[in-house]
Amino acid sequence: MIGEYTTTDIFDAIQADLQPFMAAQKGLISIAKDPYEVLELLGYQPGTLRVIIAWDGEEAIGHESSGIAKQLISVLVSRNRGLSVLKGDSLSASGGAWESLTKLTGQVRDRLRRLRFPEASTSEQLAFEGTETVVVENYPLDAFRIKFSLKIALPEPSPLNL
Repeated sequence: MIGEYTTTDIFDAIQADLQPFMAAQKGLISIAKDPYEVLELLGYQPGTLRVIIAWDGEEAIGHESSGIAKQLISVLVSRNRGLSVLKGDSLSASGGAWESLTKLTGQVRDRLRRLRFPEASTSEQLAFEGTETVVVENYPLDAFRIKFSLKIALPEPSPLNL
């Protein structure tokens, strides 16, 4: 791998790839700015199919100065049934007759597994790391988290001007 590739580049590619699929489903795509926004987006606009792209951090690969990192990315698929405000109630409000969330999650997963990134800057393909139910305070939500990773060449550090 040579060159540099950023998390923003990854998110832009994922969003561009999913846009036609989500438009056909009348769904929305969001990029979470931080882990707290992921939770906010899961409750925003109840009744809307939503994909949320989130950064879960990175892991250094090789020795610390190698400049290669494994980017950890989550893609959440939710119908956004809305979060209940009543303590003790189910965390998600009931919804209408929708297509199976399991099926939609599988379609998103399969699309992203086919997506290709620049060979000179990345490992070229997202590595599938598994899928899990999104759980908040021991309650499952109407959402699945698909976990991926991608190895990238980090940008060269700029020299410090002291």
